[in-house]
Amino acid sequence: MLPERANLYVYDGISSLVSLTVTERFMALMLLNKKGKLDQNLLISSESEAIEWGKELFMYYREISKKIYGDKADRLLSEKIIPPGKKSGYGTGSDLLQISCLRKTKYKM
Repeated sequence: MLPERANLYVYDGISSLVSLTVTERFMALMLLNKKGKLDQNLLISSESEAIEWGKELFMYYREISKKIYGDKADRLLSEKIIPPGKKSGYGTGSDLLQISCLRKTKYKM
């Protein structure tokens, strides 16, 4: 089940963004390399300008993504496509913004 105060969105487009995490203390960004492969390079910054830019990038993707409700969200979580109750050591649920890119699944949104 989707944790309280959490929302699930699906972006169906093409992006080199793999992961984006933004808290009040830092932002971390992982992108695909020029060949479209994951190379585990991570950009991390605690500068206030970078954190603000990370928030803007998060909002951009949220606005162009589709919100998933109820049974569909629960089905995605129960299939462990998205780890349920995933916790981060940084910040709290109220100030954590996170994007994780997942492979396309058999589910239609």
